[in-house]
Parts: sequence; C-alpha cells; structure tokens
Amino acid sequence: MKYLSFLFILALSLFAGFGCGSDDNNDPYEGIPTGEIVELDLRDTALSGSGSSGGRFAVGQKWWKHQNGQFRYNGTCSEETKDISLSDIYYGFYSSNQFFIKEGLNGDPELGGSWQWEDTNTKEALLINYSDLRGLELKLRALNNDKLVYLSEVAVGECTTLIWEELGEPQTE
Repeated sequence: MKYLSFLFILALSLFAGFGCGSDDNNDPYEGIPTGEIVELDLRDTALSGSGSSGGRFAVGQKWWKHQNGQFRYNGTCSEETKDISLSDIYYGFYSSNQFFIKEGLNGDPELGGSWQWEDTNTKEALLINYSDLRGLELKLRALNNDKLVYLSEVAVGECTTLIWEELGEPQTE
C-alpha cells in the first residue's frame, strides 16, 4: 500500500514512543468537530450507503474522504499535538462489515480490516480490527449523510493518546 491509513499510523505512534502531555485542558474533546448523529435505524445506511435501514440515505457504496484529524497526547509528559492530513484518501465501510481504503476516488480499494458496532443496540461506537490492531473503539461525534467524525482514546502507561478523524465529501459507487 502506498500510504498508511490514519488508524494504522495511530498504532505505529503508540509503539514508537511519542511523548505525552500534561492535562491542562478540562475538556479533552475541545476543538474536535461534532455534528448530527442520525437516528439509530439510519446509522448503517448513513455509514455505508447501503444496509438494512434503507430510507433516505440508501445510495450505494459510500466512500468517505479524509478531511483532517489529530493526535493529542496527555498525561505526565510534555504536551504534544500533531495534526494529521491524508491527501486524497478515501474510506469505505461496507455493509459486509469490512472496510476498505483507497488513494484517490478512482483508486483500487485495499482491505483495511473489519468493523462492527461496539453495541448493536446503541450504535454509538465502531470497533475496528486490523491484522495487528484488534478492537480499537471509535466513538461517534457525527454521523449523517455528509459527515463522519470519530475519536478514540488509548492509554499507554500514564499517557493517553486521543485521536480523532473527520471524514466528509462522500461519493458513491
């Protein structure tokens, strides 16, 4: 693969020993984009473009373009924030519970791993599985026809890495 997906970069950063920061901020989610989260029965279709919920969002396979993201390190180390920008990278969450990544809208999709709802009763978070990274929980901040925002917090020792990613400009096949 010519590029690393945002979440794969997260896994590498955790084991590469990046620094962590002091927790001076009372709201760890400050500045992270938010938006509408559609009703529970529309979430499958809003995420993938197809699914059991049908209705106003059913359009075919949806490809989400990476807009921006960020790593935030907090804990007992010096504070550090890293902006993440992946140019022309698209994610496709298939209704078969696989997700694919491609470079450019017309690129060849490559299997990124699998996804599932953390709790099918609430559908408030996704669990992502890569070959070496299992069960990464992505909490929804926005999920609608035009915007997907999620975040994850991973603790390593006394440091916590908060990551978030915003996807938008969905295209369909």
